[in-house]
Amino acid sequence: ATLEELLRSKNPDIEVMASLQKRYMVLKPNDPEGFTAIVNGFQQQLKSSAALTDIEKDLFRAHFLMSEKRYIKAAELLSLILDRAPNTPRARVSLGSCFYYLGNPDRALREFDLRSQELAGSLTANDVHQTILADYYDSLVLYGQAALGYLEASREQLEAGEAKLKQYQKMNPGSGVGAQVGEALIAIEKRLRGGGEQSWTARIRLALDKRDVTQATSLLSQKPDDADTDFVKLAAARLSVQQGDIDKAQQLLSEIPQTGSPFSAERALYLGMSYLMKGQPKEAISFWETVQELDASLFAQKRLGQRIQVARQMGRN
Repeated sequence: ATLEELLRSKNPDIEVMASLQKRYMVLKPNDPEGFTAIVNGFQQQLKSSAALTDIEKDLFRAHFLMSEKRYIKAAELLSLILDRAPNTPRARVSLGSCFYYLGNPDRALREFDLRSQELAGSLTANDVHQTILADYYDSLVLYGQAALGYLEASREQLEAGEAKLKQYQKMNPGSGVGAQVGEALIAIEKRLRGGGEQSWTARIRLALDKRDVTQATSLLSQKPDDADTDFVKLAAARLSVQQGDIDKAQQLLSEIPQTGSPFSAERALYLGMSYLMKGQPKEAISFWETVQELDASLFAQKRLGQRIQVARQMGRN
């Protein structure tokens, strides 16, 4: 199965999804997390609709382009989607992310802010759809992270980022990204007080999330003396995955305690991803089930339930 074959199909089944995922996992070992998330998101869409609309197909194509770091092409496609259907979930926050990665943080902040304002009115309904809620959460967190990562951000932008992150904490206190949001808030508050740039932890997380191998490598070599040992190993393991050294990543992750560490759940998350990359879905499932035991919110945020279904199909092929 190819991407185009999948998109042309009126009702692609989970076996086609698993085949596509397996093939692109091998072809693109430097970006397994991004493509796995895209495939799982697409699979989730299929559950609610027997046939995808043209808008949904284009959104999937745009996210695939983003996973390949083809941000200009993705931004063009996302802009066309928004011209046709301005309220398409995930489209505007994805467009903002493209602008951020293309070095235009001001435009990124405008897109994130616009989406959060568009959705704020929808949240008063008692039966607000989870897709809308997730889109709103993303617009808040991405604005805060983008403001923090923008070294020339104005005071107004930093204050807006602080407000949006606090709103996210208030609405979603059990989030799996709660620790990252807390770190970002502390760093923004320091900048607002004139206390320096963002923390080393926040900076390297941002570099890894952007898959900026050069920046992450540089930051890792400059780790502060008081850096948490388990976090350093986690960051080094994620960097190793992005460099294609899965064995090294697994060795580093195995040195983090299975339980009792603030990073035990993330340890299991990335070990699962590493085993899926090596074609061992059974082991991946085992680690992802451990994530559910350690941190249910992280399990939900990373959509590991859907990833487990795909991994099971991969094991049968």
